[in-house]
Amino acid sequence: MPFDGLVLAAIKKELIDGTLNITPLLGSRIDRIYQPAPLELNVILRQPGKRYRLLISAHASEARIHLTGHAKGNPASPPLFCMVLRKHLEGGRIVNLVQEGLDRILIFQIEVRNEINQLTQKNLVCEIMGKHSNIILVDAATQTIIDGIKRYSFNISRYREVLPGRPYLHPPKQDKLALSTLNEANFQEDIWQQPLAAKLEQILQRRVEGLSTLMSREIIYHAGLSADLTLNECGEYEVNVLGQKLKLLCSKVRQGDFQPALMVNEAGEPVEFAAFPLTHLKKLAAHKATMNALVDQFFTFREERSSFNQKKQRLISLVQKEVDYQVKKISTWEENLTEAAKAEKFKLYGELLLANAYCLEKGLTEVSLADFHDPSSRVLISLDPQFSPVENAKAFFKKYQKAKKARLAVQSLLEKARQEWFYLLSVETALQQTGTLDDLAEISQELMNTGYLAKATTGQKSKDKPEPKQKTSLPLKFISSDNLTILVGKNNRQNDYLTMRLAQENDVWLHTKEIPGSHVIIKTNGQPVPPATLQEAAILAAFYSRARQSHNVPVDYTDRKHVKKPPGTRPGFVTYTNHHTIIVNPDKNLPPKL
Repeated sequence: MPFDGLVLAAIKKELIDGTLNITPLLGSRIDRIYQPAPLELNVILRQPGKRYRLLISAHASEARIHLTGHAKGNPASPPLFCMVLRKHLEGGRIVNLVQEGLDRILIFQIEVRNEINQLTQKNLVCEIMGKHSNIILVDAATQTIIDGIKRYSFNISRYREVLPGRPYLHPPKQDKLALSTLNEANFQEDIWQQPLAAKLEQILQRRVEGLSTLMSREIIYHAGLSADLTLNECGEYEVNVLGQKLKLLCSKVRQGDFQPALMVNEAGEPVEFAAFPLTHLKKLAAHKATMNALVDQFFTFREERSSFNQKKQRLISLVQKEVDYQVKKISTWEENLTEAAKAEKFKLYGELLLANAYCLEKGLTEVSLADFHDPSSRVLISLDPQFSPVENAKAFFKKYQKAKKARLAVQSLLEKARQEWFYLLSVETALQQTGTLDDLAEISQELMNTGYLAKATTGQKSKDKPEPKQKTSLPLKFISSDNLTILVGKNNRQNDYLTMRLAQENDVWLHTKEIPGSHVIIKTNGQPVPPATLQEAAILAAFYSRARQSHNVPVDYTDRKHVKKPPGTRPGFVTYTNHHTIIVNPDKNLPPKL
């Protein structure tokens, strides 16, 4: 992901010269400036009948400049730097873009009118330099800093200060060979002065301006040399052929003949981008478009993936916390149930005391009586000497009735906790297997409807409210080897929709036995299901369940007409009868095949 000097030069060329989709931006008016993130600006540019959004970022790992088609939310109050830019630049006109050589510094020269309506020039200096990236507003006439998105003093940098009123100093120049004027002679002279143990890719990146390590590898690949080749292993031939390839690159750069490429993997996900195709990355395919569009596509994907992962992990942590809470409740209720089960002994004590009351006297502290169920054994009963044997018996019967009621209450609470625990495990399973923002949004909505997401944000569960009407996304669809449709729910909301609304009575319904997972439906069209399709559907049910990494997973199946959803139960919960069980092993290779 190198935003190197070549990429910046390609973007600058598109902004100045224009392309099929971009009108030259010189002369554009700055309509509005936003700062959606601490180190990111969105500059809205206007031309007659045209409107563009320019993104400038000084983020350490995502510093860049490019046009974007994606608007972001803005803070309620604009940050100070944003207000400074609005004051000085809004209404101004971009008159030039300057990049010295292939430095990763792009200067927007902007013509604005001051307080007394005189034309002045302000420079917006964009330094794209990794962790040292910055965006600095400079008065062009005096070269004085008006403000910077990152402020720092000599306590941070011995070279310069970035503070209002201080003179603007260009970042330290790197003693590199200029690609625009490079020739084979000065290249060879320079390269032989480098450490012999250094790799060629390291030497190119350190000595030639504008080159990232990735582009250095591409040049070495085009030269037909090994990627791990060191200078010590090179002779005159290797250095000559490397110089020739650099000369060819120089010619393309001087002519502005950039060939922007976005390298994507088999899933179509962006992996790298560059101003020229990276043919040495053989397992990746190249997508071609404007440099602005490709960089925007790359970082939009990264931001969406990062946002998705953060939201997903936040929800998983929330659900796991609730799962642990239910496990503790189950353990507590099971202990209470064990204690309540001892209530039968109070009933036995009372019955023994009544049966033997004729031979017992008041004032006894304990008595040993023969057990009804085993006359050979005796039961030792502690008594209250203040009461008669009959009164002690009544006291034991009272304890028995109280413990019996407690046991019934605990059984109900235990069953409820177990159902909630199972439900939460199903949500956790769906979260771990989800891969899109839309599916994540459905699960978020489900957690809000059940009160869990509200509890996480406000500390209190929301009151039960009618579920808002929301379109449920479609389940996964597969075609079996017998050409039958198999549908798989991706979360509990989809499971309910798939089973209770989409499936017909004669369709076959499958679910892992007593294991959280997806509902699976085989669309039968009223015909018997072939064994191969049943096996494939069962494997899918096992794969899209909590038992994905297990073996010999039991999967129940029955006709859809035997599946019922009790009123008031959690999403995804059903009961079923007349079922059979099949044992399968999850297979990650089956879904792509179907």
